[in-house]
Amino acid sequence: MVNIPDYRVEIVENGNVKARHNVVVGRASRQTNIIKANITQANFYPYWHVPRSIVVKDLLPRIRRGENVLRKMRLRIYRKWGGRPLNPALINWNSPSAASLKFRQEPGVNNALGMLRLNMPNLHAIYLHDTPVQSLLSRQTRAYSSGCVRVKDVFKLADWLLKDTAGWTSERIQATVRAGKSKTVTLNKPVPVYFDYITAWAKPDGTVQFRGDIYRRDGELRIASKS
Repeated sequence: MVNIPDYRVEIVENGNVKARHNVVVGRASRQTNIIKANITQANFYPYWHVPRSIVVKDLLPRIRRGENVLRKMRLRIYRKWGGRPLNPALINWNSPSAASLKFRQEPGVNNALGMLRLNMPNLHAIYLHDTPVQSLLSRQTRAYSSGCVRVKDVFKLADWLLKDTAGWTSERIQATVRAGKSKTVTLNKPVPVYFDYITAWAKPDGTVQFRGDIYRRDGELRIASKS
C-alpha cells in the first residue's frame, strides 16, 4: 500500500506490516492518482517511454531552448512505436507536430526509472520504480515526481515480490543488477497494490498520526460532507 501524503509504501502480509519504504510521489501540479492495480512484472534495466505530458511540458521546451537534452538523456525519437529512430537534426522542433513524436530513453543507471521498474498495468500508466536521484528519498517531504512513485531500497521490495517466483532468490536479483542488461521477470502470482490518500489515522495503541495535506484534498472532503 502506498499512502501518498505519508511518502511511504508498506508491505503487508496477513494483516501485518512487514516493511516500510520511503517513496517520492507526484508534486502538487502532477499528482499521483489514487488507484488499485496488480504488480505483474519486475523490469530490470527498463526502457523509459516518456509520457506525452512530460514531452510537451518538459522535453520540447528544453529542446527548443537549445539544450542538448537528447544526448544527455540518451533519448531516441520515433514517429510511432516500433518504427525506425529519427535523426534529431532533421526534425522541425518548432512545428506543432513535434508534440506527437515518441521518445524512449535507453536503459542504464541514469535512466529516469533507475535499474528497476515494477510494472502494474493501470489506466494512469503509474508504476513503482528505482531512481538515479537517491538523495530525494531521504528528505522529509518528498513530492517531486511527475506522478509515478520512486522507491527507496527498491531491490528489497523486489526481493519480497519475487519470493514466490521460482528461481528468483536475492542472489539472482543481485546478479541480474550486476549484469546490467534488460530483463523482464513475470511474477508467479500478481501482487495487489493500493494507492491511497490518508492524512490522519489511529495506531493500535490509540495514538493518532497526522500528515500534511499536500494536494489540498481534505478541504474538498469537508465541503462535500456539508453538501
